[in-house]
Amino acid sequence: MDAIDEAMYYADKVGIEVITGIELSAEYDNREVHILGYFFDHKDKDFLLAIDTFKKSRFNRVIKFIAKLNEQGIMINLEDVLTNTKSSSLGRPHIAQAIITRGYASSFYEVFAKYLGNNSPAFVKKDFLAPETAFELINRAGGISIIAHPGAISESSVKHFIKLGVNGFEVNHPSHSSLQKKYYSNIVSKHNLIGTSGSDFHGGKRSDETNLGNYFLSPTQFNLIRARVQNLI
Repeated sequence: MDAIDEAMYYADKVGIEVITGIELSAEYDNREVHILGYFFDHKDKDFLLAIDTFKKSRFNRVIKFIAKLNEQGIMINLEDVLTNTKSSSLGRPHIAQAIITRGYASSFYEVFAKYLGNNSPAFVKKDFLAPETAFELINRAGGISIIAHPGAISESSVKHFIKLGVNGFEVNHPSHSSLQKKYYSNIVSKHNLIGTSGSDFHGGKRSDETNLGNYFLSPTQFNLIRARVQNLI
């Protein structure tokens, strides 16, 4: 979010269009659900206020992580964690890097296995949104809400999100088999929803560079989505 204006400024100089995007974490049926937002107004005041609240929640979660780690003899502090980020929202990867830098572990795998994983003694659960709240936030800012990599959730959850008013599903994703891609393509077609593609590229420690550029929409598909967005506003 913080980089959108800068990205648009430089993209305009070379004739590239930047689409606003965000990924929100929600929870349904005791499972984490990732919800993508596209084409929203990144200067919408209500949306920015909500994002600021999420950032504060993530910051407080990091403080709790550090306190639990200290209790276990992993002596890192907030300054160690902040060293690993410039302006992005704080999260477990930043804590992991601090632990590695301090010499308590040699890899991200070891850190998450011992200290930061969901079943570890230091784990602190996120404050999650309800899916319908995420849909509403994105839609009110003029955007579309998309369930990311739906292959990771149940069929009943897919049906539930359709009833709640999600705008679409990510059809083409690195984790989806050809059968899953066909299934979600049929879902969006049947319910007149939007189907998107995404590489889920994060870079860095994820080592997923081969995904970048290999999961995409054709110009025709993209223009159809843009037309849908304009009709939804």
